[in-house]
Amino acid sequence: MISLTSALESQFKYEEAAIEFRRLWELQTNAYGPGNRETLHTLMDLVLALKNDGQTDEAEALCRHGQKLQEDNMNIGEPNVGRKFDSQALFMWKGKKHYKEAELMKREAFERRRKTNGDQYDDEWFADLVGLATYLISASMYSEAEPLLREALEYAEGTHGRDESELIEIVSRFRGLFLLQNRYADAEPFIRRLIAWNERADCDQSQMGDDPRIERVTLAYVLCKQREKSTEAETLSRALMKELEDSPIEDDTYTAAVWMALANALYQQERYEEASV
Repeated sequence: MISLTSALESQFKYEEAAIEFRRLWELQTNAYGPGNRETLHTLMDLVLALKNDGQTDEAEALCRHGQKLQEDNMNIGEPNVGRKFDSQALFMWKGKKHYKEAELMKREAFERRRKTNGDQYDDEWFADLVGLATYLISASMYSEAEPLLREALEYAEGTHGRDESELIEIVSRFRGLFLLQNRYADAEPFIRRLIAWNERADCDQSQMGDDPRIERVTLAYVLCKQREKSTEAETLSRALMKELEDSPIEDDTYTAAVWMALANALYQQERYEEASV
């Protein structure tokens, strides 16, 4: 039956695959029990087949059922399966704009791991914590996301060391969180930290994401939004302009951002005529 369902899925015959997965799930439930890891795996396959077939209401209901089974049978279930149920539920609830339900689900998943681990934090706990904070940011729940990010940052720094590349993700999220709220002074140290990583000789650029110049022009923008630092913003902006003159790049957006940062810095210093040039 497993090879049949795989064949059906490979042909995008999700409705037929769902029928076979449901049959297998019912057989395994009777034979092994509802919380057995193989039964839960099959239930997850059924959820995915139903979702892919557009039967999202039933897929969501079974996802809830799977989450409850995983929680009730933690000792014989499989944590990774539970995480898949959480992931799929979050995907469907966000798709339906059920943001509050998605938030509660993420909180429950996080608390389950915290109860299981106690004070023994681990990388999966860290992933749950960052995942919840990231979701809260996407839902514009900034005040609730911030303390979770701070807890994650303390854990990451204690585990990996203050300037190790593993911290890039959490530092980047702090940067984004503060920029979204126009909290420029709070964002500044995190941007500087990303720039310092970029400038290290052993920096793995594949982990950094954006072009390193983006962080520098972002810093210039953040500085010019703080009147007392407008002179530093001007100095940095002019340095970036000089780099563009020496090594032109075909990126009009970046060039415009540098010009805008310089203009804002001059404006903050009330040098309006220079800013308007």
